[in-house]
Amino acid sequence: MGTSLMRERGRPKGSRNGSHMIMPWQPLTWLPIYDTMIALHIAGHSYKLIGAQVNYHPIQIGNVIRSNEGQKRIKEYLDASRKLSLASDTKSLSDVKSKAIERVAAVINDDDLWRRITHSESQSLAPLY
Repeated sequence: MGTSLMRERGRPKGSRNGSHMIMPWQPLTWLPIYDTMIALHIAGHSYKLIGAQVNYHPIQIGNVIRSNEGQKRIKEYLDASRKLSLASDTKSLSDVKSKAIERVAAVINDDDLWRRITHSESQSLAPLY
C-alpha cells in the first residue's frame, strides 16, 4: 500500500488529534415535549423513566437535556425557582422576626412575670453554685 492510499483512509495530513470529533446532537426546532423532558429531569427522574412517560428513547432524552438549548432552559428554570424560593424565604423570615420581637416585648412588659421572678429570687438567697 502506498502512502497516498493510507492518507485517504485516515485523517487528512496535518490535521490535529480530536479535530475529527462528531458534533453533539442539537434540535433544529424546539418542541413543547422537550420542555416536559426538561421539567421531569429537573424533578429528578431518570432518562429511562422520562422516556417511558413521553414515549422517547432514553438516549434521545439525554440528547435533548445535554443540548445547548436544553442546558439554557434548565438554567432558566432553576434561576426562576431560586428567585421564587428566595422571595418566599425573605417573607417568612420577616414574619418570624416580627413575631419574635412581639414575644420579647411581651415578656419584657409583663409585670406579673417580673413580680414572680423577683419574689422567687428573694426567697432563695442561697448561692446556686
